[in-house]
Order: sequence, then structure tokens, then C-alpha cells
Amino acid sequence: MPIENRSKTEMATGTPPKRAG
Repeated sequence: MPIENRSKTEMATGTPPKRAG
């Protein structure tokens, strides 16, 4: 996952992609 996508996910879900996934 690119850093850009990661930041987007964090902002959208409010949690790190690790947890979101």
C-alpha cells in the first residue's frame, strides 16, 4: 500500500490501515 493511500485510509477511517484491514 503506497504511503499516499495509507494516509487517505487513516484520514477516512480515523485509524491506521493495519487495524482497518
